[in-house]
Amino acid sequence: MKKICVLLLLILFLTSTALADTVNLPKTGQTKCYDTAGTEISCAGTGQDGDIQAGVAWPEPRFSDNGNETMTDNLTGLMWTKDANLPNGTKTWQQALDYVAGMNAGTYFNYGYTDWRLPNVNELESLINANEADTAAWLNGQRFTNVQANGYYWSSTTFAGEMYGVWLINMSYGYVVVDFKFGYCYVWPVRAGQIESLESSVISIPQTGQTQCYDEDGKIISCSGTGQDGEIQAGVAWPSPRFTDNGDGTITDDLTGLMWTKNVNLADDDKTWQQTLDFVKGMNAGTYSNFGYTGWRLPNRKELYSLIDFSEYGPAIPLQNPFNNVLAIYYWSSSTFTSGPGSSWSFSIWDGSVQTGGKSTQGSYYVWPVRMGSVISCTYAISPIYQIFTNNGGTGYINITATAGCCWTATNNASWITITGSANGTGDGTVYYSIGLNTSSCSRTGTISVADQTFTVTQTSEACTYSISPTNQSFSISGGVGYINVTTEVCCGWTATSNAPWIIITSADSGAGNGTVNYSVAANAGSQRIGIIAIGGQTFTVTQEGTQSSGCLSWEDVIQKYQYYVNDETTWQEVITCYNTYVSGL
Repeated sequence: MKKICVLLLLILFLTSTALADTVNLPKTGQTKCYDTAGTEISCAGTGQDGDIQAGVAWPEPRFSDNGNETMTDNLTGLMWTKDANLPNGTKTWQQALDYVAGMNAGTYFNYGYTDWRLPNVNELESLINANEADTAAWLNGQRFTNVQANGYYWSSTTFAGEMYGVWLINMSYGYVVVDFKFGYCYVWPVRAGQIESLESSVISIPQTGQTQCYDEDGKIISCSGTGQDGEIQAGVAWPSPRFTDNGDGTITDDLTGLMWTKNVNLADDDKTWQQTLDFVKGMNAGTYSNFGYTGWRLPNRKELYSLIDFSEYGPAIPLQNPFNNVLAIYYWSSSTFTSGPGSSWSFSIWDGSVQTGGKSTQGSYYVWPVRMGSVISCTYAISPIYQIFTNNGGTGYINITATAGCCWTATNNASWITITGSANGTGDGTVYYSIGLNTSSCSRTGTISVADQTFTVTQTSEACTYSISPTNQSFSISGGVGYINVTTEVCCGWTATSNAPWIIITSADSGAGNGTVNYSVAANAGSQRIGIIAIGGQTFTVTQEGTQSSGCLSWEDVIQKYQYYVNDETTWQEVITCYNTYVSGL
């Protein structure tokens, strides 16, 4: 899989602090399109999320059952408890934090892990599938259990507007809203943070921006031991500064690589959803100012959400941002609210909430266009391109040469090939792998794919054994035909060769597994002669009578006898005697 990154990945580890990095936003999951009445329509040319489907594709399968009552999200690398209602009921926010702390302490069952946490709001939101009318039902269909229908789940992220509030996710419909910390909601523990799992995940989730901790009354407290978002700060850290002013009316988000209009009220008016889509089309057509770029689009749910700084309020975007005309209103996304397709997802940039609005509504809904940032032309090469291993296996590496800033992911197509180092990188890099023991009698071939380049691994089988029957045959001077049965394992190859021109292999001179070799022996006008057919290290001896009465061998027969019976002392003596007799009679 190829990815284009704007900044180099710096996969470094300094204690528990994540370093600044570039993240690739995933697709929302939405693949369908709807008109303002909620009727499904063809996506082509609509500019809706289902038409453009911006973002990194989800892996298939999206989730893996680990067989120990935990599930891994193969998109994010996060590990969740399989039971999404582990305490079997709702709790207050502090009780939820205490419950997860109890798992790590062994008070509650922890599946053998001691680094569980209450997920932050970004981690919870990553589970939402915008193509589904009920994400909870979809997750239960992905082998999770007890994902609560229309259930609100606690995050560890405090609401910056009123610190006695906390962010919640409705797991059925995908709302991101706020409630009081003393309310009652569900608990769904998570572990294995983004930096820890970067090697195996497709995308990385950024931090929320929150760095402080608060009690249930909203008072600032020490973060140590709280388990709150402000203490753990899970995810990829933001670059500083977060945004770059391009000086042409556009701003690049250096965290995501997306380019936004600097003017957050570009249309200078509120619009219906369809009017908003039409306005962006007009930018690409040159009807409205496009700052010299085409490829503008109405941002999808994930793209608008990526701007939110959960440590800020009014507006809830990072401080010292270079945007202007940021309004205390909602902004349309291109993603339809599938539970009620007459509505679309909208975002309050003022407080960070994710809500919905009727597509025909006009008033307090605005347009903020986005496009993909500068595209890097990526080229890749690998060396070597193949490797052969014996049945014992071993280790190896692949050197990757790539354009600076261009991302790559390594994947293997066989279970006996294991990528042992990082499977992801940017620019030049190295992929390390190991090959398992081949206990079968068959050789095998597998591949590792890196940025559309293919590395081939061939592994031989264990040593093959062969047997033949019969092992010899005698013929009169007139010659004749015969056969040899070959017995070996199904994947073991063999070749039959004759050392004498008067022995002709007539069929099956090679094969794999059991087989039969057919041969013919020509008439003999000379003295007695001996020839060999060799198969898989086994020898089949052909002896043919001759017309000479002395019973001794010709010079050619002596040489053949010498070649094939040199280690047999009795026969070797016979050859010497016959040879002397033959020479003395010349």
